[in-house]
Amino acid sequence: MNLEGIKGQVFLSYTEEFKMKAIQLYLTGSESYKVVAERLGIRNCTQLKVWVGKYQNGEHSIHVRAHQAL
Repeated sequence: MNLEGIKGQVFLSYTEEFKMKAIQLYLTGSESYKVVAERLGIRNCTQLKVWVGKYQNGEHSIHVRAHQAL
């Protein structure tokens, strides 16, 4: 689901499954954050970097609210 933000911004929210797929693809491959993000259609590779960092630190904050998930 796209959520409209201020001044026409659109915020995307990804499912936990999608995030885990992206994290595993990055961690098990030899491609950069940018390449993995582009392959999966993630607009900003920094978002993937944040997910990977949280995953590696054992944080459970990759979870999303159900009403916002794509």
